[in-house]
Amino acid sequence: MTHTNKTIKIISSAIFAIILLYAICYSSLSIFTERKQNYSQGAESSEIAYSSALLGGFKGVIADILWLRLTDLQSEHKLLELLELSELVTQLEPHIAEVWTFHAWNLSYNISLLATNKEDKWNWIKKGFELLRDKGLEINPNNPVIALELAWIFQHKIGTKGADKNGNYYRTQWVCEISPYLGPNGEIPVENSITSSELELYFKLNVQIMQEIENQFGKLDWRTPYAYSLYWGWIAKKANNKDTILRSTRMIYSSATKLALDAGKIIGNPLEENWVYSTAPDFSLLEKTCTYIYDCMYNFDSPGIKHMFAGFTWTCCNYFISQNKTKEAQALYTRLCNSFSGYDFPTLDDFIGNSAELEAFTYAIDENFVTLIQQK
Repeated sequence: MTHTNKTIKIISSAIFAIILLYAICYSSLSIFTERKQNYSQGAESSEIAYSSALLGGFKGVIADILWLRLTDLQSEHKLLELLELSELVTQLEPHIAEVWTFHAWNLSYNISLLATNKEDKWNWIKKGFELLRDKGLEINPNNPVIALELAWIFQHKIGTKGADKNGNYYRTQWVCEISPYLGPNGEIPVENSITSSELELYFKLNVQIMQEIENQFGKLDWRTPYAYSLYWGWIAKKANNKDTILRSTRMIYSSATKLALDAGKIIGNPLEENWVYSTAPDFSLLEKTCTYIYDCMYNFDSPGIKHMFAGFTWTCCNYFISQNKTKEAQALYTRLCNSFSGYDFPTLDDFIGNSAELEAFTYAIDENFVTLIQQK
């Protein structure tokens, strides 16, 4: 055992009496259950408010020590102990976003691995994203760090094929759970309807914000995990936090490109018995998604977004040519050519017919051989 670990355990032992007092008092919280808290304003639960009042100035000290212990438990792979301690830390420091994301990550990615069947694995993954969505964001409304972690779980753990061998099962469960609250093709329910109220209650999807997103990209099938990750990326970006706005932007356009090129439409009726999960790309989203990335390129000095714009334009042009929509392809390619100086662009046919042309252009971006022409 290292000297640091010994020190932490000695200090931890010293505060066990305080934690025990907390636990004893916590068990008496039932007398407060009739108090209603205004969660929509980010109010703390009665349990959290009570524990804060009980521990007073000790709360921060205890949380700091327990946080150190959490990192030790994680490195030692003592995941069940980690789960219990993480729950306590979220009670002690509910307004620190990293406390929630750390806890949710372990639930969805680490604890779920211990489960021996896909049903239990899904339940642990759900506990992770529900912790963020139903507790973390209720106490910290629109917090971009928490919203982005929620978006990531849906984009990667649930949405991405190959991220988990049971991924198809997770996607099936998600689609079947949310489908009753959406239209037959995943449409937004009518505003102020009972269904829209239930959608917001159970899934925290606000109809007006969903409509904002569709105004940007076009009609979405909201049953897909990528639509959900796009939504929470959008929520994170609306916070306009300088530390997270670029990550939020990437979450939005990466989710939109997945919808357009991979899994934007659910095939069949998930409400029917024995429905099998199946998706198709939603090519109707291509043009507006490309325009969104184009606008982002001018808002951020990011070589990665320039790469994305060039690559996605190349993909869109190839699709439109395959559909005999030469005019649409030429318009997108012309916009790409007019966005940069210092590069000798080939013809459209040469550009889309040879991926080496795209590789040459992205290399020119990396080496600063080209300059982004500012919009007038």
